[in-house]
Amino acid sequence: IKDITWLRPDGEEMHALDWGTDYVRALGLLLDGKDLNEVDDHGRPLTDSLFLILFNAHHEAVSFRLPAGPAQGAWHLRLDTSAGWISISGPSPRTLLPGSPCTLADRALALLEWAG
Repeated sequence: IKDITWLRPDGEEMHALDWGTDYVRALGLLLDGKDLNEVDDHGRPLTDSLFLILFNAHHEAVSFRLPAGPAQGAWHLRLDTSAGWISISGPSPRTLLPGSPCTLADRALALLEWAG
């Protein structure tokens, strides 16, 4: 997994030609913080989670296919602006498997974290 990967709603990586198509109103951003090449002030390696941010600027709901993670695991929905709740540090209210659909309401954003 790259540090930053832009995804189409079908879960596949976006390419140069994809940026001019209609579905660019809805896209995903995969951020990999697991393999950072940085250390803290004490020389310890810095690490973070794998996050998926789904954006839907379209006036209708869009179904995204969730990508696979780096190992066995699942996506945990941490934020959904259409649902009006946030669960950043507590237990996830919704767990989704890779390859499954995640329907995002119109003009909404969702944040998912990989747990593997």
